[in-house]
Amino acid sequence: MSAQKPATRSQSDAASFCICCSPYWDSRGSWFQAPTIKGLVDIGVTIAATALTAPLGGIGGALLGAGVGLVDDAIFGLLDGTSGYKKWEEVGLDFGKKVASAAVNLAIGGAFNGFSAVPGSTEMGGLFGSMKGLASGLPTSGIGSVIGKTVLGGMQTMTTSLASSAINAFQWDGQGISWSGDAFGQGVQGGLISMASGMASTFVGGALNLGLEGFHGNLYGNGTALSNLVGGLAGQAVNYAAGGDFTLNLLNASNLSGGALNGGLLELSFGRNGISSRIGMGGADANLSNLLKSFKGLETWGVNIGMALSGQQEAGRYASALRSLYSAGGGSQERALYERILSGRTDVLENANADYGALTQAGANGYSTITLGSHALGDGSRFGLNILLAHEAYRDGVNNGADGQRQETNNAIVGHIQTAMGLGNTYGFDQLSGRYMDEIAAYENALKGDYNQFAQVLGNYESSEDYLLYDPTRNRLVGEDGDSLELRFAAAQLSSGAFVY
Repeated sequence: MSAQKPATRSQSDAASFCICCSPYWDSRGSWFQAPTIKGLVDIGVTIAATALTAPLGGIGGALLGAGVGLVDDAIFGLLDGTSGYKKWEEVGLDFGKKVASAAVNLAIGGAFNGFSAVPGSTEMGGLFGSMKGLASGLPTSGIGSVIGKTVLGGMQTMTTSLASSAINAFQWDGQGISWSGDAFGQGVQGGLISMASGMASTFVGGALNLGLEGFHGNLYGNGTALSNLVGGLAGQAVNYAAGGDFTLNLLNASNLSGGALNGGLLELSFGRNGISSRIGMGGADANLSNLLKSFKGLETWGVNIGMALSGQQEAGRYASALRSLYSAGGGSQERALYERILSGRTDVLENANADYGALTQAGANGYSTITLGSHALGDGSRFGLNILLAHEAYRDGVNNGADGQRQETNNAIVGHIQTAMGLGNTYGFDQLSGRYMDEIAAYENALKGDYNQFAQVLGNYESSEDYLLYDPTRNRLVGEDGDSLELRFAAAQLSSGAFVY
């Protein structure tokens, strides 16, 4: 392609131009828009700022990120001033607007979303403190959470647009600073479109994620990738309907960095004037890696469809718990129970008068029942039933003698702890009860060779029958040498790897 003559500010000053704002080549008439030095640096700085400051978290991390993002603006401003492309008064105004916009974005973002707690020491917390925003008052799950996030996100977008548009409406007219009502109006109009597009994306993606409740690990990650992709496409559809383009982002920095960096790099837009492409960060995330992950996410909807078509009432009543059972993977006890419930070979009943969590009983011809007792039915926690059914997955419904029952109970305890860990890693450990948090800590210590706390956890569960009966006050059985039988089991099983799944 032929070189493009750099754009000039005026006929009277043809030597003054913005070399950093000029396209690398003449792309007029081409479907691919040539990048500029400034555009490329802006993208690079944005990605780098996120990578450098995200691990810090807190208010300080957000401030540092905003500061890093202004470095290139300051450098380009100096270049514009020293080259004569802009007067120093205009350079100062432009940079002042950048600083003001960054401050407004930071303040509004904090007011709505807060600043996440910093990981690490309390000393770091003094510098990189945390703050709660309006979003902290939203429900953590259910349709209320989706609606709340959608409305709050729209309010944040519009508030930010109004403030940024008011700031950017200040202009240098050659003699002084003026304020343009037209520029403000155009900014607000763009903000309204962004608000509608963002709300559509948040609502559609969030609504689809409701069908993932209970999945954990890679299944949940793949499922959310699919939900977010569909949500992003919905947002772009709204943007197109409002007169804009339908844009996909086909390449992400994570594709080139092994996941160390993140940020869109290549836009492909479908507009009323045809197809165009450019190096940019906008659009729905449709890079190859995300598409493959989204494709794998179809498995989660296959599970949901299978549950809906099973004809079993448990599929609707205990949907989240069944998804957790499925997430354990093929060949696991949990997956086997999932399949038994959907095939009708295991029924789940309820008995509010029963003084236990759950009881598994074997029936004739390979059928069985799991009865949920008062302890389970009174557990209002988000994932209580998920963890309980994971425990019962290890029950066969028959009495195997004292040692056999103890062995089976210990396996069931480790099984439900593993499920609790998977749910905690996926949804946050704050979604688990303190009891399960303590059990996870004891289990992790046992894997390191300290069995005492874990032996106590094992001893908290009655093993005389095939039920989940948690009783931390009961006396543990003690062997002839004075050690608890639970401690013996823990040491022998964990050292042999029998409890490591």
